[in-house]
Amino acid sequence: MADEYSLINVRSPRRSWDFEVNHNGAIEIISLFNQLLSPSTQDGYAEHRISAIKSPNEGYIESAPFYYSFFKLLKDKADYPKHRIAIEEVVLFLRESLENNCLATLSRVVNRMHGLDSVVHNHRMQNQYSIDANIVGPDELVKLSETSDRYNAILGSDNVHEINEVFNFITGRDLYAWFINTKPKREDIETVVGFDSYSVRAYLDCDGNLNDSSRGLPVRKIFKPAIKEN
Repeated sequence: MADEYSLINVRSPRRSWDFEVNHNGAIEIISLFNQLLSPSTQDGYAEHRISAIKSPNEGYIESAPFYYSFFKLLKDKADYPKHRIAIEEVVLFLRESLENNCLATLSRVVNRMHGLDSVVHNHRMQNQYSIDANIVGPDELVKLSETSDRYNAILGSDNVHEINEVFNFITGRDLYAWFINTKPKREDIETVVGFDSYSVRAYLDCDGNLNDSSRGLPVRKIFKPAIKEN
């Protein structure tokens, strides 16, 4: 399932918005940078993340469940007077970014010839993991889906109505999902998961070509040490 974050504070420095959150009992700083990364393939972004982690001021892309959890946090806290203005700024930035670009993630789908498919998160990272589910199938309007297990594997939530509400909050549009529609006949097909928004819908793209270059939404996560009491 997607991680749950509880918002403590948000600041708007020059290069990023910094969210101080409670994540499973630990204090964490999530920085969302206000400039997208230059176009790259998913493998390129994985290599960039490995090097960017070593730099204290550089952002990198994350996997789909993280972005969904972050978007949900924005929606859930949007009415809090303390955070309202900053969240409005972030949502405007996200909306404009999604309207002009397909934003890549470090999640990919292994569309298999036989049996269950696999969704791989944190591609090429030390904490890479995969979830098996039936992913191959028809494209669909997410809120009308009767196959919620595929979204649990991709986004970490099987609540299709809530998923649609979250993306509608970010983009102003209902969410439509693209998939590989039929089982591969010759070999398994791997595809990239990404997000975009245009015309009348937002899109969850689960059929992205591995060789295509897309923009990246850079973030950085820092765990804040607990203050020991004397």
